[in-house]
Amino acid sequence: HGGLLLLATAAGNGDMVAKLGSQAEQAGKHNVSFLSYFMLGQLEKCLQILLDSGRIPEAAFFARTYLPSEISRIVDLWRDQLSKVNEKAGQSLADPKDYPNLFPDYNASLQAQQMLAKERSKVIPAADFLEILPNHERKPLDEMNAVDDEDMIDQQQVDSKDHPIKGEPKKPIDDLEAELEADLDDLKLDDIDTTDVNLDDEELLEADLDDLKLDDIDTTDVNLDDEELLEADLDDL
Repeated sequence: HGGLLLLATAAGNGDMVAKLGSQAEQAGKHNVSFLSYFMLGQLEKCLQILLDSGRIPEAAFFARTYLPSEISRIVDLWRDQLSKVNEKAGQSLADPKDYPNLFPDYNASLQAQQMLAKERSKVIPAADFLEILPNHERKPLDEMNAVDDEDMIDQQQVDSKDHPIKGEPKKPIDDLEAELEADLDDLKLDDIDTTDVNLDDEELLEADLDDLKLDDIDTTDVNLDDEELLEADLDDL
């Protein structure tokens, strides 16, 4: 089954992955079936596989991450299982419906689950992966807050297939500096509009001279004792 999963995913064949997930589940190959369903976005089946295989703690954490609406049901099952070993430990498991203060943004995560469920219902062709924002770069709660603030989904982040798309990549500083230098090289003095510039404005010149301070003038490279420079100035007189 592992080899078939590799071939199916490499070929981008969603139907084959779905069929393999079903066959692997029937054969008791939980790892292959879980991974197949997970790649297809069938999270409910993934959760059920964890429950059927007796991995209730893993199912609780999976629900906390992907299916928050299922947390209470899974926590009840976990309590019953854990209470058989240690009743006190079983009762220490918190349920968001009883202790909402221990689950910040729980209600927002329920809304995010509903939003993402609509996306998961659509099978995305493997060829579209370059146009889709990777899951690890997404922040569903932030997206929900943006929707609440603007009362609408940012259409610039969704393509024609209602899939989140990548934003415009930020250019490195080196590229920006190169573009600036290229623009300066292409700049022509004749293209500069000097209509409103008055070089004969005496008031402006006097104001600049009044603000001028001799201490601000850099005389580092000036050599007043340079005889050759003095002789050249005398020759020009």
